[in-house]
Amino acid sequence: MTPEEYQRVKEAEKEHLRKLKELKSAVRLLRRRNSVNRALGDMATGPQAARDVHDEMVEKLAIETAQKEARMEIALENAQLEGAENAATTPTRSAEELEEEMLKERAQSLLRQIKLEMGTPTDEPAAPASATTPKERIATPEVPKADKTIGRPSSAAKPAQAKESPAEVEAPEKTIGRMKQ
Repeated sequence: MTPEEYQRVKEAEKEHLRKLKELKSAVRLLRRRNSVNRALGDMATGPQAARDVHDEMVEKLAIETAQKEARMEIALENAQLEGAENAATTPTRSAEELEEEMLKERAQSLLRQIKLEMGTPTDEPAAPASATTPKERIATPEVPKADKTIGRPSSAAKPAQAKESPAEVEAPEKTIGRMKQ
């Protein structure tokens, strides 16, 4: 290849690369324009979609509210009918008193549910705080637990054997953990 041919091929390749570069920049520009147009379209339809979702939720809430109000009215009518039947024996309660009672029942059921989730037993009534004072609780000695053993029973488990002093008590042969002294 002669130097002139080499220069001609080189210039042709440069021209080809310049055109390719222009085409790639045109493609980037078109993609940017398309993304901007899509964003504008989303901005135009986005609030409408949000309004539609909002309207649907408001409608659902209105239906749910109407159903619950109807249930409440029926319950109040039933309570008034029962109250009218029992008017001679018990005084009638107002709607506010019924609401307060329902609120108390709901609070108690929530407390029971929380206690169950925490693992505290709900069947046992809580001991009144005035039954023992904090000093009495501290002064009350705890019942010692039996030594931890595996295999043969410990010397504390034998009721027939009398213990004279702690020095005479022999340690069990097999234990798990530390011996209490």
